[in-house]
Amino acid sequence: KTREYTTATMSEEKKHDIQPVTKEDWAKFRELVNEDVNSKPYYTAHETDDLKVYTRPDPLCPISLVHLWAVIPGIDAKTLFHMLNNHQYRKVWDENMLEGKVVEMLTDVDEVGYYAATAPSPISNRDFVTHRTWGVSDRFNDYVIFNHSAVHPDMPVDPNFVRGHSYQTGYVMRDHADGCQLDYVTQSDPKGWIPKWLTNSMSSRFAPKIVGKMRAAAAKYEEWLAESGIKLEIPPNTELAN
Repeated sequence: KTREYTTATMSEEKKHDIQPVTKEDWAKFRELVNEDVNSKPYYTAHETDDLKVYTRPDPLCPISLVHLWAVIPGIDAKTLFHMLNNHQYRKVWDENMLEGKVVEMLTDVDEVGYYAATAPSPISNRDFVTHRTWGVSDRFNDYVIFNHSAVHPDMPVDPNFVRGHSYQTGYVMRDHADGCQLDYVTQSDPKGWIPKWLTNSMSSRFAPKIVGKMRAAAAKYEEWLAESGIKLEIPPNTELAN
């Protein structure tokens, strides 16, 4: 397969029980991001001046939560938010992506999406179906994207992939003196035969590589926008995000 990303329009006929994200969902995600990573049960897995990775166990889940803090230089929060919401650019910088598409738009800021990615041999390729939302907050002065796994009738399990599960994954972006401050949290299970302890170990080690990809992509994003003729348009302040 080649990398591609397709979009969908808002559905008029409901075929599932997925509900739009609520104010409570936003509050829970913000509470998660604002946890004190400098106290137990968190421990520091990686630390430099501009990149820190923290992780903690979850008493209700075998997959640990990973919280990454980083500075992305040379790009402001608004532009990074736009980049991470740009499905067309994703296929340019994410070499692991095999396929990506918006399955259904639930609201203007809510979508059910599909993402399939390569995995190193002998591990099977993975795919995910997620309910994703995004917003801009004047109150908190930040830009936010977060998701969790969902079941959608248009995307049954594909026997060519192992269906992974995102318990919760998201980004919070704020302006920083050197560019953009990024808080990235993820609790994601690739499923399959991989032991949970190995998943937890790999997640904290893999997180810095994600930032490396973002930094490289961010450095080329404004040039790509200019060449593609796409305007850097940001949605207005989102009520649920405040």
